Amino acid sequence: MTASPVPVPVLHTASPSEERTLLSLKGVSKRFGGVRALENVSFDVQQGTLLGIIGPNGSGKSTLLSLIAGAQRPSSGQIVCNGRRLDRMRSHAIARLGIGRAHQIPRPFGGMTVRQNLLVAAHSIAGHRAQRDDLIRQVLERCDLLDKSERLAGSLGLLDLKRLEVARALCLRPRLLLLDEVAAGLVGHEVQEVTQLIASAHEQGVTILLVEHVQALIQALATRVMSWTRAARSPRARPRRSPGTPGSLPCTWEPRRVRRRLPPVPRFRALPHRTAPVEPCSGSTM
Repeated sequence: MTASPVPVPVLHTASPSEERTLLSLKGVSKRFGGVRALENVSFDVQQGTLLGIIGPNGSGKSTLLSLIAGAQRPSSGQIVCNGRRLDRMRSHAIARLGIGRAHQIPRPFGGMTVRQNLLVAAHSIAGHRAQRDDLIRQVLERCDLLDKSERLAGSLGLLDLKRLEVARALCLRPRLLLLDEVAAGLVGHEVQEVTQLIASAHEQGVTILLVEHVQALIQALATRVMSWTRAARSPRARPRRSPGTPGSLPCTWEPRRVRRRLPPVPRFRALPHRTAPVEPCSGSTM
């Protein structure tokens, strides 16, 4: 006999008729020295949307999530969520607004138990200890981690680490959830379990930005898809279409080509004798 699913006390549910813009990016750019990771990115995300973001490595997808979550600051532009300027806030303040993030590579506190990891995440949520404990218990059940709650996070396998990463984000009671390739490294039934976990959160009303290379997961979950390639337009969100379908319009941007002057090839002078000491030539690197 299977137990009925426990409701996740996470989200701020909105009916389809009450759709409104939850997240808005206007002219967002991010530069790392001479490299432009993002350039003039502008798009809106409606409340209740599950936006899938696909594209090649190096196109700035993870950088986009880092800017929204406050891990990095944009070089220019505005990021607005629910009327608040995120580009002016620190990451912990953004988390308290109900914006959670799960990383591609899980980053738990390995020397702490699973429950303690969730307690750290839930600590930023106002409320009594009993309320936080109840939240943690329900999230553990939802993520199928209840029987592993007293195990050290560092001893978990990859699938359970992925679950824990999502669970920590859910403990923030997010209205916006940022998922960065949470299915990376998983196979077969593991991808199915992660898909069901994400779907259950979305059904509770969470708005989700899902960066993913596993196309089956994108096709199963996304209500809108944004495809980034290195071409000539700024990204614009499009209605859901299967990748590669004739008539689909990719959302693209074009980075500036950075010309680098290579240093001259160093020339080494001939040694007068085999036993002579070797002298490094100026300008060479070893």
